[in-house]
Amino acid sequence: MSSHDDPPPFSAAQALEKIPERISDAYCVLDREFRIQSVNGATERLLGLSRTTIVGRSHWEVFPASVDAPIGAALRRVVEEGTEEHLAHHYVGEGYDLYLEVDAYPTEEGGIALFWRNVTERVQAKLTLQASEAKYRTLFNEMDEAYAVVEVLADAQGQWTDFLFIDANPAFVRHTGMPYPVGRMATELLGRPNPRWAELYGRVVETGEALRVEESELTLGRIFDLNIFRLGNEASRRIAVLFTDVTERRQAQDALRGSEERQTFLLKLSDTLRAQPDVDAVVNRALGLLAEQLNLDRCYIGVYRIEDDWGEFPYQVGNDRVPPVPSGVRLSDFPDALRVAIDQTLAIGDVAHAAELSEQDRQNLGALGMGALVASTLRKGQGRPFWSIVVVSATARHWTASEIALIEEVTERIWTAVERAQAEEALRAVNTSLEEKVEERTRRLADLNAELGTLITRTARTLEAPVGYLSQFLAAGQDGEGVQELTPSTLSTLHDELSRLKGITQDLQQLAQLEVHDLRRDLLPLSELFAEVREALGETRVAWSVRPLPIVRGDRALLRQALEVVLKFTLSETRGARQVEAYSQDVDGEVWVTVQDDGVSLGGEEAATLFDLAVRSEQSVPLLEGSGLAQARRILARHGGWAWAEALRGGRIILAFPRDDTVNEVEALFE
Repeated sequence: MSSHDDPPPFSAAQALEKIPERISDAYCVLDREFRIQSVNGATERLLGLSRTTIVGRSHWEVFPASVDAPIGAALRRVVEEGTEEHLAHHYVGEGYDLYLEVDAYPTEEGGIALFWRNVTERVQAKLTLQASEAKYRTLFNEMDEAYAVVEVLADAQGQWTDFLFIDANPAFVRHTGMPYPVGRMATELLGRPNPRWAELYGRVVETGEALRVEESELTLGRIFDLNIFRLGNEASRRIAVLFTDVTERRQAQDALRGSEERQTFLLKLSDTLRAQPDVDAVVNRALGLLAEQLNLDRCYIGVYRIEDDWGEFPYQVGNDRVPPVPSGVRLSDFPDALRVAIDQTLAIGDVAHAAELSEQDRQNLGALGMGALVASTLRKGQGRPFWSIVVVSATARHWTASEIALIEEVTERIWTAVERAQAEEALRAVNTSLEEKVEERTRRLADLNAELGTLITRTARTLEAPVGYLSQFLAAGQDGEGVQELTPSTLSTLHDELSRLKGITQDLQQLAQLEVHDLRRDLLPLSELFAEVREALGETRVAWSVRPLPIVRGDRALLRQALEVVLKFTLSETRGARQVEAYSQDVDGEVWVTVQDDGVSLGGEEAATLFDLAVRSEQSVPLLEGSGLAQARRILARHGGWAWAEALRGGRIILAFPRDDTVNEVEALFE
């Protein structure tokens, strides 16, 4: 290479002199009097001054603001003590506002070799960042919304199961009521897992898509408005959640909406229940409507008898998510649930983790498939047991105040509807009974009227023969021929016809006396009256079986006469009875006294007409002196009852008496 191409070589001294010009730091040499001996180009650029204007001048003259500043003190120490000084300095003066990093070294001549680095941009960036962070921290600490950063954790199967709190602001504690959470797991803080929130956080980690949702936290008993978003890249498992406690707002909204919906539903419920025909229809329809309205998995009625340690469930509706409850359970298997339900409505949002329930309660309720429940109880019903409507969800559920109020209102309305249906059923039964009784009394009256008509017809026919005979006999005398001498045959016939007329007259007189007899209404023990008649008849051929007979209200003389008629018929030789049984029973508001024997069986027609009115000539059993059975029916009819016979092997006569409340009370005293 020729000498024309290569620059002349530098000496070592020349090379050393060139170094300050090549470095990026500002460089300045001061003597022991602090006069500026030399500066490099970086110094000129930093200060915006030419070296000719500052070389030879005192440092304190060029930079008077440094005299009492930390940089001045450092420079004096270098000269005085011969030590190095390194410092960061914010120099403000002579129009400068610079952040400098300064290195000062003592020279052999007792002066200073001074290096400056301008770090203003870096420091300002840092200060800006610090200011931003301070603003963020102020916002973080003072903001109304709760904020937390959590790391979402998965189990061995990759299912999101828990989350660890990395950061949280003070509002987190206010909104949740929880202790400061940083460094702790959600399961640890809540006392149980929260798989729902872990799943929501995990979804945001997987998708990277922000999510906003309102969710309830059953353990805390609060509802939150959540904004969830991922922090970092796809590999990050950290999410930030910004949320507020909206429990009161939601409760107010639910209360307003629930009030309107509740009134609409209750109106529909009342209209529907009024149309139901009986108690079963009322209860089943009401439970079905309630289950549909609240989206329940099962709904049933429980009747709790504390003294018997037993609960029964006569009505229930539901789906396959919760199996049917047994027909009965031991109440002692649910001690805490029962204790609460006795005094107030029991509302459990999460059966498996309900702190207010014992482990026994949780296990037994869980075994019935209950994830959440509300039991609204009334002390109602016969014997005043606890009567309760229980609504069930298969999974944990937050019961709103509006829902609980609706369940309580429905409980009251169903009970009212049940009472009304029971009263209507009872009224229908009474009406039916009254109608049947009126129909029976009408039939009996018609039978009596028919018998009277039959009596008149038969009496007229019976009178035709003697009247016709006598008319012929008298007609002969009216022709002027005179009354012929009566032959024995004629006298016998005349005597028979007169006897028949006399018998008819006696029959009618006694029937008339029976109808006009002043009827007494005394309390009569039929057992005593029956014993008197047996004793009077003096019958010893038969074996008697007489059970206790009732007390009735009636006329002693007439009822004794009726019993005599019935027993004379029963004990007549033609019947041939060897055993007679007497007993009573209550039937549809009447007391039936039955006299049954093992004598000759009554045929159907014979039993049906045994008590009919008839005249002497047409009866195998005399009407009066032979103790005609028509008397018994007429006597019972006057007492508001009836008498009839039934065809069976042997004979059976039934005397029906109306039931009397006073008689019931008297009999109860004797019992």
